[in-house]
Amino acid sequence: MTRLGWTATIAAVSILYLFGLNEPGLNDGEAMFAQIPREMLLRGDWITPRLNGTPHFDKPPLIYWLIAITQTVIGKSEFTARLWPALCVIAAVPVVAAIGRYLYSSRAGWFSGVIFASSLGIFLFGRLAMTDSIVVLLVCLSIFCYVKGCMETHDLRAAWVCLLFACLGLGALTKGLVGAALPAGVIMVHAVLSGAWKKMLSWPILIGPIVALAVAGPWYVAAETANPGFLDYFFLREHLQRFTGQRYPADEFVPLHLFLLFTFMWTFPWATVLPAAVSRTARRLSRSGWRTSPDLLPVVWTVFILTVFGFSRSRLEYYSLPAVPALALLLGNWWNDFASPDKCEAIARGARRSLVVSTWLVAAAALAALAILGPFQDLVFRTFSAYWPTVGWEPGAEQISILERMRVPAIAAFSSCALAIGCAAWAAGNHRPKAAFSFLAALTVPLFALVHWGFEAVEPFHSTRPVARIVQQHSNPVDVLAYQEPYEYMWIGGITYYTERMVHVLKDPRFENAPAKRREPPERFLDEKDFLQLWHSEQRVVAVVESGSHWKDLLESSNRGTVVGSLGGRIVAVNENDVQEKEESRP
Repeated sequence: MTRLGWTATIAAVSILYLFGLNEPGLNDGEAMFAQIPREMLLRGDWITPRLNGTPHFDKPPLIYWLIAITQTVIGKSEFTARLWPALCVIAAVPVVAAIGRYLYSSRAGWFSGVIFASSLGIFLFGRLAMTDSIVVLLVCLSIFCYVKGCMETHDLRAAWVCLLFACLGLGALTKGLVGAALPAGVIMVHAVLSGAWKKMLSWPILIGPIVALAVAGPWYVAAETANPGFLDYFFLREHLQRFTGQRYPADEFVPLHLFLLFTFMWTFPWATVLPAAVSRTARRLSRSGWRTSPDLLPVVWTVFILTVFGFSRSRLEYYSLPAVPALALLLGNWWNDFASPDKCEAIARGARRSLVVSTWLVAAAALAALAILGPFQDLVFRTFSAYWPTVGWEPGAEQISILERMRVPAIAAFSSCALAIGCAAWAAGNHRPKAAFSFLAALTVPLFALVHWGFEAVEPFHSTRPVARIVQQHSNPVDVLAYQEPYEYMWIGGITYYTERMVHVLKDPRFENAPAKRREPPERFLDEKDFLQLWHSEQRVVAVVESGSHWKDLLESSNRGTVVGSLGGRIVAVNENDVQEKEESRP
């Protein structure tokens, strides 16, 4: 691949990942990652992450520091919150390509980079304010340093070893032990299986841990000094108890079969030939010396990450994203073989078969969308209720309206994808691999457009921005804002970020046995008695509660207040009976 070709590739990926970052509003999980930097800047404290004024150690601070920098330079917006994760995806593309170039060839590296950037899962989560795309980049960088420092030479290179451990330190500042353990585990297993561990028995490996500690250690020491007990809480509750499923309230948990299915889907549209690529890789490993095979690294990379989360009792669908670059490497090599004249004939038949099957499956998905988003909408609600109960996606007029709005675009997108995959099957059958690759790459346009539009359509249920606008229309800075306690306390970040104020939290009885740190400071958490006393006082109060909660029933039975807005399953009420008249009389 020429320099001009790579420039065009990176430019296209940059447009893909940077365009439209301002919309939709931040979901409540993203908003936490934007609100904590805002509170850091307000307090001038870059050591202790705070949410709603309270220390919050859900994640280490690297992402908060990065977002705080962009908020300082550019300003507070959805764009600045999502910029760094998107930049990390863009930066990971040439890193994946460089690993592919070493393992296979320059062309295979380019295929791998493009496949990685255009994979559905990377686009879905790489444009959100989350730590996962940063982890993906650091995993890729760590493995690249391993390739350059150990696999590429006969002796261990000290400079690359130091860079490798610096990446592990940054991983520990991004996602704690997991951020460092994932790449370290992949490297250790591969080194043992390939025999590369013998190279590591030299003095440069002794410097590495010192570098990692120098990168990550100062913050952990400073955080413990400023917040005694932090290390116990962080490593016990946020790591051990999360992994073993002992936290209360329980973490969301995706069943293993769904987790693996999502991993497969995250590589779409390239998932259409993933079985063929995996099958060819397995045959190649069995026929040759697998210890020295270039395929061993991406295979170990994939299997290790899926195995780690396979044993975890806290498992979300996007936890497998760090394995996507490894799958992209296997796919990139498969396409490279397909594009080679001496191998094209052997691969073409299997490629066409896989693509034809995928065409029919995606066409069936278009028909399923016609049914599921129409007369069988109840299936959507039952699925969310079974696997994502905390999302709150329940039957209602707003939800049904959104599903009906999504039906035509979804059918159009799936139909376009089926057409593109069908064209790729035709090209593969006629021994035109580059055309087949181009057809699959092109279908990302309608697919990713649907994804972006879908996020905008469900914004009222996933983002507090629309509700916060109602709150701002009916409140003053001196008013007390009360917000119902969410299942995950981090979701409080949505209302605090968009209203730019601290909130009082209405206690949910389900969380009475949660750790005390969840409800600090105690005076900001209100039970029914405290809330009613405040609601009937002279202090003006704005309350945001879920429409199906006991708090809504309590408001209705209080004989005071007015509902001033309702959206996304939440209602906004003010403790005044003549709200409209008073608001109209405001200067």
